[in-house]
Amino acid sequence: MSMPLSEGPPRLVMTEQTYAEPHCSRSPAVLCAVAEPTQDRKQLIFTAFDGTGRSRELIRADIDPQSYLDYEWDLSPDGSRIAVLKAPENLIKILSVRGGPAQGIGAKQWRTWRV
Repeated sequence: MSMPLSEGPPRLVMTEQTYAEPHCSRSPAVLCAVAEPTQDRKQLIFTAFDGTGRSRELIRADIDPQSYLDYEWDLSPDGSRIAVLKAPENLIKILSVRGGPAQGIGAKQWRTWRV
């Protein structure tokens, strides 16, 4: 749902089920993104969205189709990168939404907190 800053009724922006919750950059950046697995569950597709709905595909990340629900992700504060972690592995992949090679960062003793 989108709510206008001025007066007016809320409006529906998206109805699709996404992978986890949407993530947004911090001001002054203005990027928000959602993630969805491909139909074959071999990739996560990250797509930008705004108050009017989806806008453009940002990037795709290869994932293990057998454990596609084990992935966590977040958008960097400036909206330039997406971090992807497969629990319980200890490697975070950093993907640039502007292209370029992925980077890896070790995460010792990472624990995923699921409710």
